[in-house]
Amino acid sequence: MNEELPKLAARIRELRTERGLSISALGRNINYDRSHISKAERGDTPPPAPLIAALDHFFNTGTELTQLRRRLEAQRLGFIAEPRREEAIPTDRRQLLGAAAAVTFAGDLSRTLHTSDVDPLTLAELEADSLQVARDYWSTPHPTMIEHVVERWTQVETLLGQRTRIATQRRLVRLAGQYSYYLGRLGYHTGDTTMARRFAILASQHAEDHGDPLLIGSIAGLRSCMAYETGAYDTAADIAATALPHADPYVRARLAVYAACGYAAAGDINAAADALDAMKTNLIRSEERPGAGIFDDGEAALWSALALSDAGNVIDADPLAIEALDRAAPDHYEARALAWTVRANAHAQHPHRADPAAAAHAGTTALTIITDWPSAAVANRARRLHHRLVIVHGPLPEVQELGRTLNGASSA
Repeated sequence: MNEELPKLAARIRELRTERGLSISALGRNINYDRSHISKAERGDTPPPAPLIAALDHFFNTGTELTQLRRRLEAQRLGFIAEPRREEAIPTDRRQLLGAAAAVTFAGDLSRTLHTSDVDPLTLAELEADSLQVARDYWSTPHPTMIEHVVERWTQVETLLGQRTRIATQRRLVRLAGQYSYYLGRLGYHTGDTTMARRFAILASQHAEDHGDPLLIGSIAGLRSCMAYETGAYDTAADIAATALPHADPYVRARLAVYAACGYAAAGDINAAADALDAMKTNLIRSEERPGAGIFDDGEAALWSALALSDAGNVIDADPLAIEALDRAAPDHYEARALAWTVRANAHAQHPHRADPAAAAHAGTTALTIITDWPSAAVANRARRLHHRLVIVHGPLPEVQELGRTLNGASSA
């Protein structure tokens, strides 16, 4: 009998009862049917790796359940011998028998490793797909992208539960981190905070296991954005600034400007200016890589405009927003929409020629751009704009239209 399977089943049941959850309630929390939880607690068959990963995340048990599952899989394949009763055998004979068994086991293990390791072509195709996700991310509708990435993430997490060589395992861990990061980013952009938080944490765990500075920096950028959207501006700045020195050069300029936005929104204008200087220093030319989007001159103009706008410097922000619009690809919907939110703030807060009607119209334009590619970041900026405008300029038709567009976006 495989002793690891009852241990895993009992531990899942123990964790659930400690939380005071029914099987159905636990299933709802991790988006699994109750039958999957029931089977896992009965211990009839090994639970699938994605279910175990979801349970580890929900119960905050690190990789405890995942490791138990890997042990039972190793025992099933013969990598861990099951305990058994033995007759008394003289010491010398026992040693000889042990050596013979070890020789046999070594041969079996070598053959098993050869046949169970992931096909190199499968790995290469998954790595190529992860890069393609990065390239297609900004132009692909969220439902299509989510369906694709979930399928790939599940495939990689399942492969991670198998016995593989160390080099293969490292590549799979990085892939699992990349796909978890993409799902966290999709949760952030669609406004699904639970999805964003859970996959960001899972991505961080994989990134720490692998040590990839690009993945670690990309996740730090996502966490900074998530903190910003909750109003935790100091935290947003600190996450990005702390990660920047150790991150891959590919993502440093992005982290610097995320820190600038956090500092600016928190009112620390000097720190924001220093962070913008750091962005310029770290701006490099590079091909697209898996993880955070490529940070080119258009992105630099856009995010500099956002940081300056957050700092209240709308006069300098507006020309940069116009430049960002000129540089943005037609199908980079969020970049174009964010640039229009900067233009809206410039119209609303210009010290000499404020134009609330033009501000509201620009805000509506931003929301219209993301009709087919929703962005919580754009919607939140448009919402804050409308809140400021409606207090004094509520009767304006353009302000009312902005409000209706916001309501439509919220109900979509």
